[in-house]
Formats: sequence, C-alpha cells, structure tokens
Amino acid sequence: MEAFDYTKKYCTVGAGCSGLAAAKNLKAHQIPCDVIEAEDDVGGNWYYGKPRSSVYRSTHLISSKPLTEYTDFPMPAHYPDYPSHAQVWEYLRSYAKTFGLYESIEFNTAVERIEKAGGFWEVTLNNNQTRRELFTAPAAAIITCRNISLQYRVSVHGQKISQLEQ
Repeated sequence: MEAFDYTKKYCTVGAGCSGLAAAKNLKAHQIPCDVIEAEDDVGGNWYYGKPRSSVYRSTHLISSKPLTEYTDFPMPAHYPDYPSHAQVWEYLRSYAKTFGLYESIEFNTAVERIEKAGGFWEVTLNNNQTRRELFTAPAAAIITCRNISLQYRVSVHGQKISQLEQ
C-alpha cells in the first residue's frame, strides 16, 4: 500500500450538502483542503440513483426552500417552495461550480479507514492509497456522509462514544 503525505491539507469525506459547505468555507479562508467522494459527482444523498443515495424518484424536500438553501447562495427563484431531488442536486452542482469546489474533489474514491497517527490522520482509500492528512480538530474528522456503508467506531481520546452498524 502506497503512503502519501498530505499533511499540509485538511480532508473532508463526502461531497454532499455538508461536505460542500465545509470545503467552500475552508477555501474561503485559504485553508488547503481536498474532498474525497465515493461517487462520480457531488450531491451525496441527493444524487438520485446512485448506490449511496436513498432518495426516491418522487422525493422532494420536506423543509422549505428558504430554510434549506445556503445563506450565501439562494436557490433559484423559479424553484418551488419544496424542490424535487433533481432540483436539489442541480442546486448542489451549481454551488460547487460557483465556488470552484470541483477542482478540490477526488471522485470515485471511497474512504475505507481513518486512524489517528501522531498529530495527523491516516486515511486509507479504496485504491490502496494511504494518506496522512489534517482534520479540523485534533480529535475529529470532517465526515459528512449521511449513509454509512461500513461499521464505524468513533472515539475521542481513546474513549468510545458511538458505534453505527448497517
């Protein structure tokens, strides 16, 4: 397994709503960041038809447009109060394009493991690559994926705080 030094960058896992917001704000503050996304485009759960998406063809937002949109990037005026999944996905793609986030996203790459390694984190990817990266806090990672496809054990300073299973 190859090891790569990315210790000058922060890592965000997932390019859905939260991952895009994290990447945009890190970039706005000139903080180097890369985003690791398992699918071939942004959108996370809103990328209908992909294995990690759980939306149905008929899905619409259940929160209104003004309560869902990013504060610095309103949804298009012609969108209905409760946009469809396709409109939400297009909105997220537009957000990523507008703020130049696509260049920071590594698509078709899944994170298989994240482990603390001294002052950094070792991020093991599905392409047999291991990277040493920074995260936003000494004991936390920006993990923004809604659908967890593997079992995760989350701990802070060695104390187990949760375990999620499929």
